This record gives sequence, C-alpha cells and structure tokens, in this order.
Amino acid sequence: MILKNTNTDANGARLRFVKDAGEAGADSDNIGVIEFYGDDAAQTQTVFAKIVAEVSEADDTDEAGKLSFYVAESDGTTTALAAGLVLEGEHATDGEVDVTIGAGTASTTTVAGDLKVTTNIILDDGGSLTEAGGTAAFTFDGSGNVTKIGQDSPSSGEFLKFDGTNWVSGAATVSGLACDDLSVGDAAVTLSTSVGNITIETQASDTDIIFNVDDGGSQITALTLDGSDDGAAIFKSTIKGTVFKPAVEVVSSAGVTVSKGYTAITTGGSNRTATMPEATAALVGATYTIKKVDSGSGNISVTAEGDGLIDGGASVVIYHQFESVTLICRAADVWDII
Repeated sequence: MILKNTNTDANGARLRFVKDAGEAGADSDNIGVIEFYGDDAAQTQTVFAKIVAEVSEADDTDEAGKLSFYVAESDGTTTALAAGLVLEGEHATDGEVDVTIGAGTASTTTVAGDLKVTTNIILDDGGSLTEAGGTAAFTFDGSGNVTKIGQDSPSSGEFLKFDGTNWVSGAATVSGLACDDLSVGDAAVTLSTSVGNITIETQASDTDIIFNVDDGGSQITALTLDGSDDGAAIFKSTIKGTVFKPAVEVVSSAGVTVSKGYTAITTGGSNRTATMPEATAALVGATYTIKKVDSGSGNISVTAEGDGLIDGGASVVIYHQFESVTLICRAADVWDII
C-alpha cells in the first residue's frame, strides 16, 4: 500500500485515525490501533506486534495522549504481547514526555551504542547500576545516598582506595606515601600515636633534622640536629623555660667518669686521666669542674677529646689535694679554664 500526498503543501502523506465523532476522549480510550500479524501454514494468525494510540488523561479542558509499542513474547506454548516502549504525555505543556521501556519486572533494554542523557538518570529507591552479569556496581538508597560501591564490604570510617586491580574500602594509611610527596596543608596538624614511639630520622649520610618556624612572616631555622656532629643540637636563639635543668653528660675513659658540673676524683698512688667530652657548638656554655680530693701521690691529667684544646694545650694537670680546675666550652674544639 502506497500513500501519496496529492496536496500542494509539504506535509507529506497522512494516515489519520479519528475517534467517533461527537465523543470526547475519556481516560484510556483507544484512538487507533495498528496490528502486525503472522500467518502459518494452517492459516492461523498470530499478532506479533502492535502500536496503540490512546487517551492517557482527560479532564474538562484538555487531554493527554499515550502511544504504546507492543511486541510478542512466547514461553513455547503461548504467545502474548508486552509493552516494550510507552510514550505518555502530561497535562503540562512543558515538552516533557514520560518514556517507559519494558513494562515487565525483568525487562532488559540494550543500547548497542552510546547512551546520552542530557538531564538525570533516575532509579527506584534502593536501585543500582549493574554490570552485564547482574552484579550491582553502585547501590543507592531512597535519599539518594550511595550505600555500596563494588562488592567490597566496608566498615565505618574506612575510605575508598585502589588496590592495583579494584577500588575497595580500607583504613586510611600513609605506609606507601613518600615523605617528599607531602604537600603544604591549610590547617593545623597533630602528629600522635596511642601506642609506641614516634621516630623522625634521616637515612642519608651526615644529614640533619631541621626545624623551621615563622618569625614575623619570615622563615627561620630554630633548631638543627646536626647529623655530621653526633646529633648535636644547634639552637638559633636562647633556650627558655620555667625550670631548666642541664642534662648530665657522662664521659668514661680509663676508669674515670667525668660528669657535667662537678667531678671528684681520688688518685691514690696512681696517676689518673679525666677525658673531657668533645667540645661542640651544642656544648657551648657548659662548665665542668674536676677536683682531686685525696692526698695520694697520683696526679690527674684533664685531657681534651679529639682535636679539642684546653687554653691552647692538649691537657692540664692537677697535682695537689683539693686542687681543682673548671673548664667552659667556648666553641667547637675550644675549652677555656676559668
């Protein structure tokens, strides 16, 4: 059957279905039906598809239309039509049309190419985005929250991370993060642990640990732990505190222990050697007093360690009972007698 337009306009040929004249359309009234039948050898006709136009909604002033496309389904013994695509208009003239693809609960719509949606994809409450095998990849609740990603079973407080194959949940960790990958933050930082120690270390030869602070808008180095000087602490400014007790530095050599502050030595009949600690920049200002407290014939040789000098010499000797010497570290490798 060929439809040919004999009019002089450019609207083309038309096939028009008109409801009974004089009757207003009521809800669900059919306007027209196109059916597609097959005919077997016994001349048994079976409908395989149809298109139905009907009134979707009607009131006193206007009517909305509905167009349904049906295709046949068969279980091997019977064939029945099911709506595959339904286009349903609304009363509002806003250009929106409800589109339903597949009316059955197990319907599947396959798009061979790309699917482009210019507004939203809306799922029923508890719906999910599912891969081809039927496994949910993203699951949502009725409030629009994502309740599950993939097949992982997360615990409270865990984060999404990539394990090299899949995105899975896991506790926050920086075990695989290099320190030189850390960037400047924009808030206060607290470094703490409830168990064990916090260790800050350098691993390259003779490297330092440096503490920088901001003083009036300028970065200054407040403290350096000198890796090339036995970890000596170098402070830029004074050390302040409500109570300050100098740490006791103990140096043992040849059976004589020299402590920061005061050391009493008994010689008996043997000469003794008291070796001073290494004079470093961190030790500047420290004082040591060594005293011979007995009347034995032995003397005490107070000796600088390494390249250090005591008033320009390598050592100073105490001969008599109750004689003492007090040394102060003036600079690296420099001891002064006071």
